[in-house]
Amino acid sequence: MSLFQLGLTVFYVFLFKLSQQTDLSVLSINANRYRAELAHIVGFFVNTVPHRIILDPQMLFSDLMKQVKQNSICLFSYSHLPYQEIASKVVTAARTFFVVEDIASDALADPIMLSRSDNNRAFLRQLDNMGVDDDAALFDLSCTLFVSNTNQTRSITVSFNASLDLFEKKGLVKTTHRFVRLLSQLFLSDQPLYTFSLLLDEEREILRKLNDTHVDYGPIRCAHRHFIKHAQQYPQKLAMVFEDQSITYTETLFYAQQVAFDLVTEYHVCPYDVVVQLMERSIELVIGILAIWMSGATYAPINPHDPIARLKTCMEQTNAKHIIVHSSTNHISLSSYSNIRINDIINDMTERDLIEILSSIPVLPEHISHIVFTSGSTGKPKAARIRHRNFALYISSYIIQSNDNALFHTSVTFDAHVEESLGSLMSGAQLVILIPLGQLDMSIFVRTINRHQVTYLGGVPSLIIMLTEYFRTITMEKCEPKDCLRSLRCVSSGGEALSINNVLDFAQFAHDKCQFYNWYGPAECTEAASKYLISGNESKQGHLPIGRPIPNVYIYILDDYLQHVIPDIQIGDIVIGGMYSCSFTRAELLNIGVDR
Repeated sequence: MSLFQLGLTVFYVFLFKLSQQTDLSVLSINANRYRAELAHIVGFFVNTVPHRIILDPQMLFSDLMKQVKQNSICLFSYSHLPYQEIASKVVTAARTFFVVEDIASDALADPIMLSRSDNNRAFLRQLDNMGVDDDAALFDLSCTLFVSNTNQTRSITVSFNASLDLFEKKGLVKTTHRFVRLLSQLFLSDQPLYTFSLLLDEEREILRKLNDTHVDYGPIRCAHRHFIKHAQQYPQKLAMVFEDQSITYTETLFYAQQVAFDLVTEYHVCPYDVVVQLMERSIELVIGILAIWMSGATYAPINPHDPIARLKTCMEQTNAKHIIVHSSTNHISLSSYSNIRINDIINDMTERDLIEILSSIPVLPEHISHIVFTSGSTGKPKAARIRHRNFALYISSYIIQSNDNALFHTSVTFDAHVEESLGSLMSGAQLVILIPLGQLDMSIFVRTINRHQVTYLGGVPSLIIMLTEYFRTITMEKCEPKDCLRSLRCVSSGGEALSINNVLDFAQFAHDKCQFYNWYGPAECTEAASKYLISGNESKQGHLPIGRPIPNVYIYILDDYLQHVIPDIQIGDIVIGGMYSCSFTRAELLNIGVDR
């Protein structure tokens, strides 16, 4: 194999890893003396010849070398054709040309040198002179191999020449470093092309620090155990407020245990069973979730405002046998499923031996705590499973504090309702419950926030936009902007892309010290995987960053072959690890854990 063919093979791999493309065309400068009788004729015959190849990323480097060699031999007989003239007459001709030159010389150039020591082992070294040549670039990017074969030195020097219209000098120097990185891997072992990496040491360190997220929160407990802990610490503290009703932590625990006891003894609910709740947003909804967890079962919500067909589809996916309803949903009945009326259980003051029965139920952190239904891009709702350990770890890293008043306003259709309701109680906060459908009337929404001095508000960007428009209307007539949401300490947004302009527009109606967070993560990864504290100094163009992974979550951006992409210059799929369980009854979706 000639040096040119070897250099071309390496350049192909380099372009593949740099551009993430497999269909590559490289121009080479050819002597164009394709016939023997032209070899000794004086004259200028040089021509540019296109070398096109479609790479298979799975192939070995040695196999690619053989393919390039064969292609070069076949192409030689066509090297005299006027390629540049042909290309100029084709409308769809590519504008970018990658040129490879093979020059034999006894002089060395810049900037990468591959040489051999006395023991005949190849080694790489970076030359000190990393300056970029000021000569005009004839092409977007060219790669030249300089061969030195003298008594003193046997080496190959690789030089890159690039157009400054496309490349910065600093970026070109970094490109040469990536080329060195590739060369250091190519000849160590024969491996598939996709496995080679262009990441530099400093980039690897950035990725390592990004995912250095391990935090030890002590023994991992089930989600409801966190609530019980706060009920024991603050027995008389208000747990929930709903219109003119309120209930303490101790009372909430008592009613939850009462319902859990009946689920186990009267309805024979066992660990690993799924119990569905068909309820409006209410105190009973929260008590029901706690009771289901205490019984060892898995909670699954369905929305009473959804069509009957969707309700049945969700029920079929969960394989549930029981539906818990309350006074507002007693009238809804799904055939073949029995309704459990939670209000009847709560109002039944019959003495029960709760502690002995409930304490004997084996509920483990690895058990599924709840199921949330995603929208279902195929038209069929997808039931995502969340484990106790994952939900508890997520709430441990949550930004709700024990002295917060958190608003529960999300519909049970969305996964965030568990985070808003039980997540707040697991953090020791007070939960303010918005009346059903109150999220559709901004005057009711704002009145609830101000009446109960809500300090924490979570929601999607569309909610922030709706509130902003509402405040713009009322401040023109009734009050100063800063008086609208003076109690808010923290606002979190997730579920949709958030722009800095949305935040700045909303911030004028909140307290000056109010913090804003942008959360990111699909439902399957336990509510969210990363968060970003907004400073207000971000670019006014585009969307906000998704931030860093939350504790004990790992985020990677990988290409189609699960290899790390190069930061800032390549795109890939977000792959999240640390908090994920496959979809309920649809294990085939376990491998679809990426977000493009």
